[in-house]
Amino acid sequence: MNTDRIEKKILLRAPRKRVWRALSDSTEFGTWFGMKFDGPFTPGASMRGVIVGTTVNAEVAKAQKQHEGLPFEITIEQMEP
Repeated sequence: MNTDRIEKKILLRAPRKRVWRALSDSTEFGTWFGMKFDGPFTPGASMRGVIVGTTVNAEVAKAQKQHEGLPFEITIEQMEP
């Protein structure tokens, strides 16, 4: 079992272009998932950021509150639209 990634399947009732923007733009991604990154997503780059709490879902934001300000690092893989 590979533990270096999180995967989840959901049905989004939004235009594909909007979903792609939310996943590929570090600012929009951060808004949805409650993270603030130190720059734009770049394929193959290691990104650093902090947990800030999502503004999209109040219940998730409440759960994230205890983790606000904690640093994290991810590596961005190449994605195709």
